[in-house]
Amino acid sequence: MSEGLPGTNRVNVKGLRERLGLSQAEFADKMHVDERTIRRWEHGASRPSPMAMAHMRALPRPQHEQTTIQAPASTQAELPRRRMPTF
Repeated sequence: MSEGLPGTNRVNVKGLRERLGLSQAEFADKMHVDERTIRRWEHGASRPSPMAMAHMRALPRPQHEQTTIQAPASTQAELPRRRMPTF
């Protein structure tokens, strides 16, 4: 299950925070909530609001989780072909 979707649990919130490489304090700052709120979400004492879940979905993902798109080979510049000398 993806983080930030209905059914969010402490594993998902904590997993998202850890994948982003953030401490609880840093994640709280990005989410515009108190650090205690992050702890309550992660421990299952409370659940993120629908607005907080939408905010989590909008957070930028780490570089290694983003899809890399390369230009098709036909648009890449080709190097000139050199003829092999004949002996």
